[in-house]
Amino acid sequence: MKRVISRALVLGCLMVLGLGAEALAQTDAKKKAADAAEAKIRAEEEVSNEIKGKINTAMSQVKQGNYGGAVTTLEPLIEMPKGGYLAAYNLGVVRQMQGKLPEALKLYEKSLGANPNFSPALFNACKLHLRAGRTSQAKTLANKYAERRPQAL
Repeated sequence: MKRVISRALVLGCLMVLGLGAEALAQTDAKKKAADAAEAKIRAEEEVSNEIKGKINTAMSQVKQGNYGGAVTTLEPLIEMPKGGYLAAYNLGVVRQMQGKLPEALKLYEKSLGANPNFSPALFNACKLHLRAGRTSQAKTLANKYAERRPQAL
């Protein structure tokens, strides 16, 4: 009942403003499109428990200074569905920590290929492009990051 009342109230306000039911339908369509986009992003970000566990193991290895062990743990995961993008991102972080920046950038881009809205990969790839003097690529990624995470700015 509350939804009907609020919808009627909004429709009444739109009528008074001369916008009518067409504007309300457009507003509803935009909301549905935004909800569908958000659901797609959540589905893309879903990660299997197996991959989460192995990524946690790899991050423990990094904390212990065992970069080789972390690489060995992460490499087989990057092609897996439901989380391979996260493994590629984390392997990129390890490679960046090792100073292997071109390899790190390729891994961030692989992560973005599987999940184009993954903000941490957008951010890190942007930094590496900027560091390499590729301002055009950095700007493109920065804009996408800003669209995805405006609250971070």
